[in-house]
Amino acid sequence: MIGTSAAAAELTVVFGICVLVTGPLWARKAWGAWWVWKDVRLMTTLLLWFIFVAYLFVRRFGGPGSARLAAGLSLFAAADVPIIYASVFFWRTQHPKATVVRSLQKEMLPAFFVSLGAFTVLFVALLLARLRLESSRRALDAAQREADDAGLFD
Repeated sequence: MIGTSAAAAELTVVFGICVLVTGPLWARKAWGAWWVWKDVRLMTTLLLWFIFVAYLFVRRFGGPGSARLAAGLSLFAAADVPIIYASVFFWRTQHPKATVVRSLQKEMLPAFFVSLGAFTVLFVALLLARLRLESSRRALDAAQREADDAGLFD
């Protein structure tokens, strides 16, 4: 059985893979290196991805008490997000400062906000589809149990 938080975590892992794959493609072109292990933003983003993968494993295979452990992992992930954002201000890093939106040229603002909106809508649409799929799976499982109890599969 999967809830909204687990479905969102699944999508976060997928979107995180997209970031962790496309980011190095940009980095190679911009800085001449695919990945710099000393870059705090890269490492904390990778850590966040691993936290969400661990969250999903704990939810799926954790057994008794896994809900509490998963909740603790989600709090750890929430604490990592501001560190990722602030990393470019506190540490010397290859990434530019997080002032891109404020310093973006006016001609680029519509493209930025359309992209932001499109990815938000995509995430919400995929989340709703995943929840609907899980609801259908539960209904099918219940129907199969009822049919089995009624002796229809003997």
